[in-house]
Amino acid sequence: MAGSPESKEKLNHTLLWVVDLLNEKGIENWFVSYGTLLGLMREGSCIHGDDDVDICVDINLWDDVYDPFKKLNRLNEKYVRENIIITAKTQEYSQVDFYCCDITEDGDFIDTWEDVTWSRCYNDEGKLPSIEFGGRKINVPHNAIEKLKNRYGLTWNQRIRRGTEAGDGYRNVKIL
Repeated sequence: MAGSPESKEKLNHTLLWVVDLLNEKGIENWFVSYGTLLGLMREGSCIHGDDDVDICVDINLWDDVYDPFKKLNRLNEKYVRENIIITAKTQEYSQVDFYCCDITEDGDFIDTWEDVTWSRCYNDEGKLPSIEFGGRKINVPHNAIEKLKNRYGLTWNQRIRRGTEAGDGYRNVKIL
């Protein structure tokens, strides 16, 4: 978390708005990640005090993600690179970080911005699993709980303060 803390209500509102936009544009190869995945799996909501919504997306969909947000004047152009698209925070919406990932034939999403590999993200049917949230289907990686344990440790399901060893020790994990 590097930006200003947001309310879970604003983060949830942002997530639902983004999911609706992705669905409207036919963008399917994405999933919630990092703190957003943690909150949805642990608390059934985005985490109050987080600063953004995190989404991993197929890098081949870069233009499909970039263009609608550009048309809506919602990009933080300072943070648009070949491997990340970051939206601008507004009064109504939180920032959204789109980690544009290379995808291997095994279904690994390789996030070169964070230098993290989300391994084997597709289920046995070759699709991204989903959970229900706010009346929408939200894509999550296969074995999401195992990935959260790998990323955040065995205490993934407990709130732990950043700035402590337990709260920051996960950052060296490169394969989830």
